[in-house]
Amino acid sequence: MPFLLDEAAPKPIYDPHHPQTNVSIRASFMKKLYVAASRARHVVCIAMHRDRITEEQRINMQELKGWSGISLAHQNRRG
Repeated sequence: MPFLLDEAAPKPIYDPHHPQTNVSIRASFMKKLYVAASRARHVVCIAMHRDRITEEQRINMQELKGWSGISLAHQNRRG
């Protein structure tokens, strides 16, 4: 989330001499995420548990970044 919300946030850099460090793993993940998201032609969807994003972050993503958000809360169904 920090990198989606703040374009000026320092980005992790992959270190081939230390590929198992947290920074290298995060950098590798972010590169793969970018490649996957940039291939979409119509819709990009990012799913996360609602506890991983604050209300302020959600509003920021919607109002400042133009993202849409929906909740897929469990609903009890009676049949």
